[in-house]
Amino acid sequence: MSLKKKNSVELTPPIAKKESIRPVKVPQPTTKTDGGRPGKAPPLTTRTDSVNKLKLPPPTTMTDVVREVTLQIARKYLFLDLYKRAICYLIIVGVLSLMVPYLPLPQDWYWAQRYNFFNQWGVKLSWFWTSTLTGSFIYLTASVYGCGDLMVVGRHMTRMLVGTAIWYFCTTWFVDIERMTGSCMGFATKSRSLCAANGGKWVPGFDISGHCFLLIYCCMLICEEARAFRDWDKLRSLLDHPEQDYSAFTGERPSKAEIDESRATHERMTIPIKILFIVLFFVHLIWEFMILITVLYYHTFAHKMMGTGIALAAWFVTYQLWYKTPVSPGTPGAGKVNYRDRSLSRTR
Repeated sequence: MSLKKKNSVELTPPIAKKESIRPVKVPQPTTKTDGGRPGKAPPLTTRTDSVNKLKLPPPTTMTDVVREVTLQIARKYLFLDLYKRAICYLIIVGVLSLMVPYLPLPQDWYWAQRYNFFNQWGVKLSWFWTSTLTGSFIYLTASVYGCGDLMVVGRHMTRMLVGTAIWYFCTTWFVDIERMTGSCMGFATKSRSLCAANGGKWVPGFDISGHCFLLIYCCMLICEEARAFRDWDKLRSLLDHPEQDYSAFTGERPSKAEIDESRATHERMTIPIKILFIVLFFVHLIWEFMILITVLYYHTFAHKMMGTGIALAAWFVTYQLWYKTPVSPGTPGAGKVNYRDRSLSRTR
């Protein structure tokens, strides 16, 4: 009985002792110091840290969209071939002048009156508006592609002095020609004011269209000066990576400080330059609208063609001939950084 009980006793396996888990030290990467002894590794940067350091552009607004769309339209129009534009002006002025006697034009139309807004505040001050806006555009753009060199900026600004001299000389010459070829009925004088003061009637002489001359000359000048903005993005690329194209720098290569200053000016002035470019585009459209009004309502065929021809001759002699010589103010965009497309440098 006792033996049976002994055999029924179950044997239990011995309980294993729990071993304590020790933390394993992972060796950290080390760097050697100048003395050859191991030093502390630089801290690791995470992806989040690198993303936070990125400079994100500001959000695009509706104003930005309208500005960029208008800018692209202005670029397409102002960068048309200048020789073709000059020929178009000659054809439009000539053909419309010949068709005027056969067109039923309303004489009481507001824009055909001398007191209309564009004539009083636009055409009569057309050289003031053109020279002021274009001069500002030249100053800002030349400050960038001239790498801040005041001599380069001043040289390009002299183109406006040449334009002012042409405007003053031609308009004064037109008045003198009209006075010399005109006559006074009832009083012997060559002065229109004296003729009217003495009860005479002034008979106009050969009155060259000053409006056709000045407005067409202003349009051609605006298109020429706008060429400095054609490859503006390429200019920024050259300033960011000047070591990739050393041939882009004419004459003595600018120093690193000059290139850095030019890059900063480019970033700071691009928006004002774009706005000025758009304003010049709208001024150009107003001048062309007033050219049509002048052609349809004022002067004779010979007067208008003579004014147009003199304007195009003044443009051609200066921008297409003289400004391309070494002894000149230079062409628009010609500075210390040669960023313009040479294949388009003839008329675009």
